[in-house]
Amino acid sequence: MALDTLEKALAEVGYGRWQIPVVIITVMVHMLAPVHLIGSTLLNAQPDFRCRAVSQVVNFTTSTPNFVLRPEDNFVPNSTDLEDFYNNECRASTSSSTSSSSPTPEWRSTGLASCPEILQDDSTFSSTVSMEWQLVCEQSWLRPLFQMAYSVGSMVGSTGGGHVSDRYGRKRAIQIACGINLAAIVGMLFLPWYPGVLAARVLSGCSIGCMILPVFSLALETTPSRHRTLAGMLLGTSFSAAVVLFAGVGFFVRTWRWLLLAGSLPLLVVLPLAFLVAESPRWLSQQGRGHERRSS
Repeated sequence: MALDTLEKALAEVGYGRWQIPVVIITVMVHMLAPVHLIGSTLLNAQPDFRCRAVSQVVNFTTSTPNFVLRPEDNFVPNSTDLEDFYNNECRASTSSSTSSSSPTPEWRSTGLASCPEILQDDSTFSSTVSMEWQLVCEQSWLRPLFQMAYSVGSMVGSTGGGHVSDRYGRKRAIQIACGINLAAIVGMLFLPWYPGVLAARVLSGCSIGCMILPVFSLALETTPSRHRTLAGMLLGTSFSAAVVLFAGVGFFVRTWRWLLLAGSLPLLVVLPLAFLVAESPRWLSQQGRGHERRSS
């Protein structure tokens, strides 16, 4: 009876200005998801690279442009193994002796037996997770864990988010998820350890999974039944638009930490709205708290 009365009340009120905060927070949450859900394509990309032994001496002139050397180029450095440039191959064996000359700044020490020093092509990506922690050769198995960590967290968050949403309310679930997501973003931006970044990715998966279901339920439960189907379809398209927008941002932002920050900016809108938006009247009615509808 109470739910029938609620549906009649929603039909009388209609769809208008009082749903605007709910629509905004729903759209912003969907825009927040792509950087975590599909962002590893850009955040964790592995560009072409070349390995060399620590004992190998490479003497290039200082005028050599970075990462443009190819066998077909006219420039011929003081080396006879041009075919080795960016061959993405790990070395079968290396020498333990030290180099007789200091490595050029582009070469980075990795500590890997099959790739003691690495030269990575930064013409496309200035910095990625894989580039920062040299996830190549015997450490290449660590690269897929970046996306796997999010997927594991998302499964936990989707299950837990539904429980929290039904028990404590859509609004409270969104607030908790926002706090977790903020902690995860800060962790990924500043943690200097790859295991710490993976832990933050798990938290980001939990928060997004915990956020999407309650916010979508809130949007539909505040919509009159005659508009509910259309509203559900239109609000769902915001995710597709966010994917396209994120791809455009990724074209201009080539450093993974800055790209993560740019893709997480919708959180600045979601966080305050999570405390200002009204609670779902349907959930309040199911909990026997219908009298709180006006105050919420």
